[in-house]
Amino acid sequence: MNTMLTLAALLCMIALAWVTVSCGASGEGGKAVVSAEGGVVTSDDGKLTLDIPPGALDEEIEITITAVSVDELPETLREAGAPGPAYQLEPDGLVFNEPAQVRLEFDRSELDDVPEDGVVAQLLLSLNADGKIEALDKPVTEAELGVETVTVSGELSHFSFITKSDGVLEVRLERVNSTQLVDVLFNALVLFRNVSSASGVGFDIEPVFVNHFGVPAVDTVGDFLTPGTVVVGGLRARIVVGYVCSGPGKGEYGIDTTWRAARSTSNSELFNSLSVTIRGNVDCVTTLPTPTATVTPEPGAPTPTPMPTDTPELGAASPTPPSKPPPETVPTSPPPSKPTPESAPTSTPVPTSTPVPTNTPVP
Repeated sequence: MNTMLTLAALLCMIALAWVTVSCGASGEGGKAVVSAEGGVVTSDDGKLTLDIPPGALDEEIEITITAVSVDELPETLREAGAPGPAYQLEPDGLVFNEPAQVRLEFDRSELDDVPEDGVVAQLLLSLNADGKIEALDKPVTEAELGVETVTVSGELSHFSFITKSDGVLEVRLERVNSTQLVDVLFNALVLFRNVSSASGVGFDIEPVFVNHFGVPAVDTVGDFLTPGTVVVGGLRARIVVGYVCSGPGKGEYGIDTTWRAARSTSNSELFNSLSVTIRGNVDCVTTLPTPTATVTPEPGAPTPTPMPTDTPELGAASPTPPSKPPPETVPTSPPPSKPTPESAPTSTPVPTSTPVPTNTPVP
């Protein structure tokens, strides 16, 4: 069974401050003795905190908060489809003179199909004296963009088991630039979605807040946004919300949303309102940093296409780079040969006459 919860950031901050100054004893490891002065008890897993105000108890009582599995819940709560986590508060049946404040922290990853810029309203469920499911009063879900921890809180009047269940309202807050100018309007889109099969759901939008060190930002008129109502016919709705930084420093923007409805079943009487607070953070400055100029190509100018390069296959021999062609040579005319000096003609030698043999005298 789907259920819901919500609460304003301001209420949550007040609750935290009040817890700090409570006079009773604080316990560790899921157990503590609390007197009529009040006190704080934390579960053994450290995720659920119980704030007991002064006067809620008449005498000292040892209180124990133990994390249990969903299978250990009473059958009525198991059949409600609550995904957990679950806790047992003892002594069972303890009734407070004044409601105690319960606060449960869980990881965003435990929310199914929820965008990182959104959160689904949660509800804390318990059992009344007749064994029927009841939702803790004044349920509030709080989330912050970029933070994994989500919190849900409510008011508890008596002890039993406690578990968490998804509600029917999803709220998303658009991220904006992290740096904003002081006194300059910036807008953020807020989306609402009904995640149940119900129709005609109405969201009462409380005044939107922008905080600068806890100081609400306002326009020249006063309230920056007038409360109004967005009707969602079973599906979704959206609004654009304007914000402005009231001064330099760390700023906070966000929205508080209250969902109102009436719903009951044979074994439960659940919620007539849920609240969701979702916020983001910005740096408020008086001047923006000068952006670095970048060269933008002229429109229509073709973008040079890089030439593909051949990648050699693994194991292939590296190709031998082509040798450079020899430099072009300019043909040169052979140097003129020196003229050979004209030689004098040689005369043909005159043949010599054969000598005539001489007669040898006879002795």
